[in-house]
Amino acid sequence: MKPPFLNLGFVIVLGFLHTQLQAQTGGILEQSAMKALQRGNSADRYHQAVCFDEAANLFDKASLAYESEDKKEKSGFMSEMAASARHRAKEIRQSIRQESFLAIGSLTGSEYKIFRKSPSSKREDKKRTDLRFFFQGGFSNPDRPGSAVYGVGTTEIILEAVFDDPMIYLALSEQFVGEFLFGNLSGPLEPNHISLSGSGQFGFGADLSVIHALYIGIEYTYRKHDLNAELPVFVIPWLGGDPYQTSGSLNSEVIFHSAGLNVSYSFFRGPLRPFGGSSIHCNWQDQGSTTVKIGDVVFPIDYPTEKLVFTSWSAQAGLIAKVNNWISTRLEIRKTWPLSLSDRTMLGNTFGGVTIFLTL
Repeated sequence: MKPPFLNLGFVIVLGFLHTQLQAQTGGILEQSAMKALQRGNSADRYHQAVCFDEAANLFDKASLAYESEDKKEKSGFMSEMAASARHRAKEIRQSIRQESFLAIGSLTGSEYKIFRKSPSSKREDKKRTDLRFFFQGGFSNPDRPGSAVYGVGTTEIILEAVFDDPMIYLALSEQFVGEFLFGNLSGPLEPNHISLSGSGQFGFGADLSVIHALYIGIEYTYRKHDLNAELPVFVIPWLGGDPYQTSGSLNSEVIFHSAGLNVSYSFFRGPLRPFGGSSIHCNWQDQGSTTVKIGDVVFPIDYPTEKLVFTSWSAQAGLIAKVNNWISTRLEIRKTWPLSLSDRTMLGNTFGGVTIFLTL
């Protein structure tokens, strides 16, 4: 049997070792927490919150360790450090969520980030003046019939081209093997059908934000439509047989240039921004190459070459998608109405296309 004093000594040694181990554990946890805090101060914002959470957990454990050692003051200080680290992690996560533009909640909710920005970003937008250069492309569809741009005097020009040029007249006579006239027995030459095709539209320009989200700019656009007309031809054969009706075609390029002044306003401040606007344009209409085809005979005609100038105004609406601080794209639809009319300029059009902005 061991003497009693040996058992007592063993208990005293164990108590001393336990006390030293607790003291060492509290110190180690505190040091680990401070290192995590230092990593958070030097890390990028997306990793700071993780480091501060780690530091908060280590401070909590250090507080418990010091409390078991009866170091109340040290334990309380560790608890304060844990609360501070946890608060910093929360602030960082809130800041990151405000700067992201994820669709959260309903369209009108305060957390819908597609159309909204943080208050600081809004203040920056109000202070910023943007100069934007842009390029646009799309499809333009005429809203008026082709007869609106079928030139006055075109019929006379076709007749002169045929009957004043012996080669064209001879080629047509040999093809029909008979006499022919344009139109029909009941009236002079009038096209049976006139159509004006849609066209690609291209342009460029620049605008400047004069106040918050309001832009004033200038632009130039170009488009080219194909004009097609069906021409009736009446044929009387030389070798007998019944007269018959056939047709030829006129194919012409109608070119529009437009220079305009536009005003637009974009709503909301997120990366997707609905916008609306209006513009007024000075347009000049010109004619490209024009040919007439009757059977196998094809010949050019001298279409009226004077430039026709008229004015128009447009209303447009669409959606701007901001890629970054320098590049954005715009989807739009635009409706145009002529302001000054004549026999060949009664042309409105609807444009749908994409615009790419480069912001300085």
